[in-house]
Amino acid sequence: MAEARSISRAAERLGYTQSAVSQQIRALERIVGVELLVRAPGARHVELTDAGHRLLAHAAVIRERLVAAHRELSAYAEALHDVVRVGAVPSAARVAVAPLALELRTQVPGVVLEVEESYRSDTLLERLVAGDLDLVLAPIVHDVPGLDVTEIFRDAYVLLVAADDPLAALDRRLEPSDLTGRALVSKDCGTPSQRALAAALSEFDLDGATAVRAHDGETVRRLVAQGVGIAVLPRLLVDDGDPATRALPCDHLLPPRRLGLFERAVGYRAPAVALAAAILRSGVHDLASA
Repeated sequence: MAEARSISRAAERLGYTQSAVSQQIRALERIVGVELLVRAPGARHVELTDAGHRLLAHAAVIRERLVAAHRELSAYAEALHDVVRVGAVPSAARVAVAPLALELRTQVPGVVLEVEESYRSDTLLERLVAGDLDLVLAPIVHDVPGLDVTEIFRDAYVLLVAADDPLAALDRRLEPSDLTGRALVSKDCGTPSQRALAAALSEFDLDGATAVRAHDGETVRRLVAQGVGIAVLPRLLVDDGDPATRALPCDHLLPPRRLGLFERAVGYRAPAVALAAAILRSGVHDLASA
């Protein structure tokens, strides 16, 4: 209006009707409580009052800030769309990350997949709630407030023994009596899933016979290979090609570990994140047979 000096020309530039512009000006004058335009009878042009000039100065600053905010938020949103941040326990990462990365590269080549692995599934889930991660693949132990979870596959437990252990030569299924009294090499029981496993093993008189607790699965494997003890591990953490150990089925003794895809229950989800979640959910059968 200040530039056009005419309500009709201002309406034309804005793509509004003249009456609509007049109504907006009157509404603005009611809000600020003073006249903003000088409307002289018969005058072809309108002029800003002193109050109008003062408001115009503020409006220019506000418009510049809005443009800057829009530019900054657009860049931020674009950056988020280009990155999918996935947290995963190592066993889930072994089977899920490569197929996910390949499918994302096929469908959206510009997206970067960032993967953070940790045995501490509780920490990963806390970071998901806080917004530091977009998706998490972790064991399902209990409900987590603020998160939705979809079971994507199940991972059976196996008994890992040294290659020369008498149990490795069994020609029958394991029985609970085969485990009684044996020294156990276990992973760090500080995680929820490990606490659940320890509770399930307690009936086999193994928990009281723990020889070593180790955080890393590879350390556990080496200890078993040296004959320090036996270990119960998720199948996905065991390398069947290791000549120093043998993995014996024990799914008839212990329920499988349920691995799930955790997502925030509410809030904005970038398209790339939604696509990654859909890929993981649709790959259930492939992952289960990996």
